[in-house]
Amino acid sequence: MICYEVSIDVPLDDVAAYRVWLHEHIHEMLALPGFHCARMQSVLPAWLESAPSLATAPPPVSAPSPTQAQNQSQTSALHRFVVSYWLLDAAALTRYLSEFAPALRARAPEFGRAFAIHRRVLELELKLAVMDAGMAPETAPVTAPVTVAVALDAGSVI
Repeated sequence: MICYEVSIDVPLDDVAAYRVWLHEHIHEMLALPGFHCARMQSVLPAWLESAPSLATAPPPVSAPSPTQAQNQSQTSALHRFVVSYWLLDAAALTRYLSEFAPALRARAPEFGRAFAIHRRVLELELKLAVMDAGMAPETAPVTAPVTVAVALDAGSVI
């Protein structure tokens, strides 16, 4: 499996609106061929402020723009979302990047400010989980995708 990870530094004033849009965007991404699942996470503010080595964003695909460099220097004024999209294989990612990404990126809303966005691609080597009372197992062979059905109440957010 391939992980396509996107880190987005969002100005604090835009976090609520961006979060709403991002939830919708993730659902749209998961409807594309080859996408298996996604996880949306937020970096804890205490880590951004107190642990400089952890606050450093993954290296950008291209050199940062002046706006991105300015945003990176103002870490305490930002909220960092990290979305991990899991795809079945590298061919699915290649197809996404060539056929779907340009149109999706062009449609992304402008929130009035430039955000710093960093992307990287990872390959799953090992997946382990600890079995704990009340927790569902997450361990499965990497080569065997698992389908999980979840019932949600209206308004639930994943």
